[in-house]
Amino acid sequence: MILLPKTYPDIEINNEWKSVNALTAIPVGTRTVLLNKSAYPLRIATGAQPAADSTNGIVLSDPYGFYAELEIAATALEIWAKAANPSDVIDIAVSSE
Repeated sequence: MILLPKTYPDIEINNEWKSVNALTAIPVGTRTVLLNKSAYPLRIATGAQPAADSTNGIVLSDPYGFYAELEIAATALEIWAKAANPSDVIDIAVSSE
């Protein structure tokens, strides 16, 4: 796992798009690493808030999968996250510069 200098309390995500930046107070445009700590897939998007039914973005697998972690560049726009499945609740570890 890539850890950047600042770590934050885990955030909990359900099946509604939530701003990672708002939940953590990380300024938009800050290099950020997200780790899916749950056994369920997590969807990540950047930019404007996606529509409620949007399936856009990158899917992060569970922590034992190949794609459980995502590093988001400092040039990225606002970071959005939601559970890929309607009934799932997901914990995300977050670190930033």
